[in-house]
Order: sequence, then C-alpha cells, then structure tokens
Amino acid sequence: MKRMVGILSVASMLCGGAAHGEVIHAGGTDRGVVRDHNEDTLLLMPESGVYIVADGMGGHAAGEVASAMAVESVRVAVETPFWGKFDSVLPLYRTMTVLSSFYQANRNVLSASLSNRAQRGMGTTMVGAVVRDGAVDVVNLGDSRAYLIRAGQIVQISHDHSLVQALIDSGELDTPEKVAAFPHKNIITQAIGTRPELAPDVFHVMSRPGDVYLLCSDGLVNELSDAEILGIVEAHTENLSEGVTALIDQTNARGARDNVTVVLVKVTG
Repeated sequence: MKRMVGILSVASMLCGGAAHGEVIHAGGTDRGVVRDHNEDTLLLMPESGVYIVADGMGGHAAGEVASAMAVESVRVAVETPFWGKFDSVLPLYRTMTVLSSFYQANRNVLSASLSNRAQRGMGTTMVGAVVRDGAVDVVNLGDSRAYLIRAGQIVQISHDHSLVQALIDSGELDTPEKVAAFPHKNIITQAIGTRPELAPDVFHVMSRPGDVYLLCSDGLVNELSDAEILGIVEAHTENLSEGVTALIDQTNARGARDNVTVVLVKVTG
C-alpha cells in the first residue's frame, strides 16, 4: 500500500514524576505522485515524547536505507532503561539523548555508505521533536522542518540547512521573487551520513495547551504555502489523523514531485 497513516493516540507523558499533560499525535507518509518509491521514514514514540521525520537521499533504494538507519538510531537511544530517569536533576537529558543519537546516526549511515558501493553517497535529513514538561525541543539537520501552530499563526521553528537558505541569510536572495526563481532549492548543506562532521540545531519552545507542532519533509512545503498548511491544520485540530490525510492529499493534488511525510503533535493540557 502506497500510504501509511498513523492511528490517532493519546499518551500521558511523565517527566520526573510530574505529568506533561495529554499529547495527541498522528503521522503519515506517502511516496507522492512522481516518485516510484518512498525514501522518507517517520518515528512516533508517544510514550517517550519523541517524534521524528527523516528524508533520505541517494537513489536506488539507498535513500530509504539511510532514513531508516537514522530513525533506528534514535529509537535505540530512546529505548534504554535510563530514559526519563534523570529528568529531575537533568531537565535536558531527553533532548541531549536525542541530539546524541543524531551523531550516532551520522556514524552509522556514513559507515554503511563507505562499506557498500551500491549505497555510496546516501544520506538523510532528520528533524525531531522532544515533548517534555512544559516545553518542546526540536533537533534538526537538513531541510526537513518543524513548525509551531498557535493562536491562528504558523511559525517555522527549525532553520533549513540548504543553499537557498544560506543565500537568504546572506542577503543575496533578498526578495520573494529571487527565492522563487532560484534553480537549486534541492541542494542541502548538511545531512546525516555525508561527512564525518555535522552541526545539528536545537530549538527550545515553551509549550501551551492548544499548540500544534508539525514535522514534515520538504515534499510538503515544496507544494503548499505556510498559509495553506495553517488552514488545513486548523480545520482538523480535533482530529489530527484527518489533518495528516488532508495535508498529504492536498500535496498530491498539486503534483507531489517528492515523497511527503507529516507528523502532527497537539498539546492538550
């Protein structure tokens, strides 16, 4: 089956003996209209408060290998007896564990790439959200994105590691028209598995009841504007599974030149 859409679930997050409050989540991935296979991978770990989207690259199935390996590195890091044990004395323990898993993922993917000619050059972006007591921390590498939807507004939390973003930051692409005309939007400046050194970003957001956090691969934002994403999410805040489906369906209706993966996480209390 081409599409996988996660079942809506509710988890009561615990942190140092104090409840995070209820968090509702849903996630889905689709190969899109043009691609013949899906190189994206997602990870939903509501009991641990960890959500991940990875967008592989490399072709000939190597991209899906890279994204799956990276996500598995996170899962292994989180599924340890120590997860959540140090929250009262080390509030950022969970976030630092996920950050460390990005470095481990880089080592794993790079080693596999160098040892297998068929997978040479593979890599993956990855963005993750760590839901903890009163906060959401985002770890990002590449151009998969994290957004916050709050009080009728959508704000990008993550910062793309891409050539086009670097040129925007430098002022060389200083108008929306120049950005739209730029021909190399697919070039990223950092990815897991492409070189030994990497520098993930970490962002911290104080969460509020009603916040919706969106993680996505660039297949979504290549087809839909922020305003369109906001409208779809706000129409489905009471049923996030329907929201995920609506985002993917609208992306496919636009021609979906790439795989598309969406994760929605809502803080309800």
